[in-house]
Formats: sequence, structure tokens, C-alpha cells
Amino acid sequence: MTDTPLGHLRVIDCGIVQAGPLITRYLGDWGAQVIRIESRNRPDAARTSHYPENKPGKEYWNQGAVFHEQMRNKLSICLELDDPEGVEILKKLMAVSDVFEESFPQRVMRKFGLDYESIKHINPGLIYISTVGYGHGGPYGDYRNYGMVSEAMSGISYLNGYEKDEPMRTSVPYTDHPSTYMGFLAVMSALEHRHQTGEGQWIDFSQYEAGIHMIGDAYVEYSLTGKMPTQNGNQHDEMAPHGVYPCTGEPGWIAIAIRNDTEWEMLKQLMREPDWSTNPLLDSVTGRISSNDELDNHISKWTEYQKAYELQELLQNHGIASGVVLDHSTLQLDPNMKDRKFYKMVQHHENQERVGKRPFPGPSAKMTETPGDIFRHAPMLGQHNNEVLGDILGYSPEEIERLVEKGVTGTLPIFHDSPAPKPLAPEQRINMVGQGAISSYNPNYRKQLGLDD
Repeated sequence: MTDTPLGHLRVIDCGIVQAGPLITRYLGDWGAQVIRIESRNRPDAARTSHYPENKPGKEYWNQGAVFHEQMRNKLSICLELDDPEGVEILKKLMAVSDVFEESFPQRVMRKFGLDYESIKHINPGLIYISTVGYGHGGPYGDYRNYGMVSEAMSGISYLNGYEKDEPMRTSVPYTDHPSTYMGFLAVMSALEHRHQTGEGQWIDFSQYEAGIHMIGDAYVEYSLTGKMPTQNGNQHDEMAPHGVYPCTGEPGWIAIAIRNDTEWEMLKQLMREPDWSTNPLLDSVTGRISSNDELDNHISKWTEYQKAYELQELLQNHGIASGVVLDHSTLQLDPNMKDRKFYKMVQHHENQERVGKRPFPGPSAKMTETPGDIFRHAPMLGQHNNEVLGDILGYSPEEIERLVEKGVTGTLPIFHDSPAPKPLAPEQRINMVGQGAISSYNPNYRKQLGLDD
């Protein structure tokens, strides 16, 4: 796609889980050719999670929702690196590519002779980014990592939750996401350096260091004052009131943040100055912060009889920061999302019939001259073996067939003959709500999202 801003780039994605694969997905959103390296022996776990309509169906390894969100705008080729020929093919791809991303402990790529020092002579202009939990070279370089672990080690979990509670994780793999944005920026910076000098380089990226940037203000506060920050739930050290408050109907909550006395006076007027709001203690930010719990209780009694969107508009029209609290069922129905056309309806391959047509989040940046887009759906396992091996690397059909027979490449996982996971019956999903495994289940979600039109 040479008419896109990054259409001149070829990117190799050897990442796992989220951080690395999302870096390459963003490159693909702006037109880069991204080649996803997969294994038939160890397919990405995201391929087998959250099946459409909770039914795995045929070729269930091509239906997983998480994989479709992370791997759009990519080609897929299967290579078994346990076979030396698979390693050699990957080296050939690296020789004709611009960016290579991997997410393995440092010992793994060294074992295959695919670490930066071993391959930089193959392609001196290659940008090689390693997105691992703790970076390379330190005592944690070979540690295993998942989002919850690096979130804890970066100090985020210590701040999350309510006062005197145990440290609490967020509900997403939090450090993966700042790692994505910072890693993307690092790659683009390295590409600019190459444009100026012709030199490639290695980017040694640590996910838990990226997480520390998310609490930089708390860290700097401690380094300047010795003060240990505390968990404060939805409250804030410098603003009050600051929290989420119940509303009637759906959405059922609204977030409100008051920074200064002027905004507080306006909120009082909108609440028609109830008696409790005239307490002189509440005239200053310091006084309001000391009365946070009392404030939240009073404001909740005012908001609970109002509709969230109507209250949001009222507050915003009077200069008060506020927003409805959206969940997965209401995000795609939000009028601002619809107006900006953020969600893109993507039609998937006929062999991904369980996925079919679904809405996916599009690029957040709306660029007037070089917009990003979802150019292709996430690939089936090994869908582009022939295209990559034949068109890019010049292998003949006979050579590709030999690689298939040898098991170096292919399109079926080794477990393809095993029984598919059992689908969840509607009553099982209802039971999961009762057990607390999920908060709710909407049997009409397809109609709500316009999938049955």
C-alpha cells in the first residue's frame, strides 16, 4: 500500500500477547506491510479465546476475538523455529524488512541465533525492537512476565484501589498499553534516524519501565518530599468533589471532577444550593478534600434521580468536567463515537464464518491527509504462507510443498484433530453472572450492534 504514509515499510511481528503485536498493528494501521510469524505447534493463545456467540465452531483457532482485535492489518506465515530451516527463512525475511519485533526473554532469541548482535550484519538498516517485561541485561532479563506482574512491579497496583485495601490490579494488562505507544514512538524515531544516517539499531524496551511513567507524578512527589502516596479510589489529592456517582437508567453512572472554587460554586447552583453545601468548610479545595466521603454521599443523592447523558450535558454546558460511565454494551452506541465513525465494520474471511461482520475500534487519530484504517481483517493461521514464501522470498511451489511436508510451515495447528472446546449454553452464561464470573449477559447484543440487519 504505497499510497499510505507507512506503505513503504515491511515489518516482521514475532511478538506474543499484547504489547509487541500492538506496536506492529499500529504500523499496519498506517499502511505498513506487517508479516506475523506464527507456530503450528504453539499458536498464539489469543486465537482461542472468546469465541463468537460463545461457540467455537469449525477451525476455532481462527475465530478468537482477542486475536482479531490485535492482529488486523497483518499477513500470517507459519514457521517452526525448532527446525533450522525455519530459522533460515526468518533470517531471509529479516534481510528484506525494515522493522523486526519480538517479545521473548533474552535467552530465547540467542538460542536461535536471532538476537540483534547475531543478525545485524544481515541487514544493517534493520530496526530491531525487543518488547520484554524487564528489558535486557539486568537480573530480571529472563523473567517471565504478564501484565498483572509488571503492573505490580512498576508501582501501579500499590496506588490502585481504596485506602487500606490490598494492592489491586487494573482490569486490563495495563503496562502493555503504554508500552505500545512508547514502543511505536521509539520505532518511528529509529526509522527517522535511519532516514538521516542509513543506520539501523536495537531498541531494548522494558514494559515495567513504561508502567513507571504512568505514575511519574507520584514517584517525583516521593523523591521531592518523602511522602508516600496512598490509595484513594476515585478521589483525588487536589480536586474535590472527584468521583463517579449513580444515575437513573442506563448508563447508570456519571463521573464528575471539580478543580477549583469557581466550578464548585457552579455545581452548588445547579444543585440549587442545598443546606449541606453552605458549610463554610466546603468553600475551599482543602476543606472539600477533607470532607470527600460526605461530599460523595450528598452528591450521589442528587445525581441518582437524573439521567446520565442529560446530566452530562447540563454540567458540561456550565463548564464542569463530567462524562457518563460507559460499559462494553454502551460504548459502541455512544453518540460521539458514532459521529466520529470510530468503530469500523469489518467483514472477515468466509472460513472465519463464526466471526463474520463485526465492529472494531478504528484508529483514534483523524488525519486530514494520511488517515489510518483497517485495511484487512486478522489472518487465518498461515493464510499467507504462499504469498510470503513465494512472492517475497522467491520460493517455488515445489519448495513450499516440501516445507509443508517437512512441517516447517503449514496452516493447521497440531491439535486440529482434537475436539473443539464445548460452547456455553445460555443457561451456563446466566449461571456465570450469578457466580460473579461475568457482570451480565445480554442475549440481544447482536441486534443492539446492528449485526443482524
